[in-house]
Amino acid sequence: MTNYQDRRFLLLLDSEKSIELIRKILKSPLGLATDIITKLFNNELNSLKEDLDEIKMFAAGINRAEG
Repeated sequence: MTNYQDRRFLLLLDSEKSIELIRKILKSPLGLATDIITKLFNNELNSLKEDLDEIKMFAAGINRAEG
């Protein structure tokens, strides 16, 4: 017995049915992260603030970074 927590690795390139569901679940947050990063690097903070609700802005740290 070890003190380490079990780890599971997902190979998202697999074509198994279970992986398809996981890929679909992860697509939304990854797409959001890509959009946030792109707009921040393009200095489009105002556009980003218009597109996101308060929860997403909080999670992305935009409100805190702006203050």
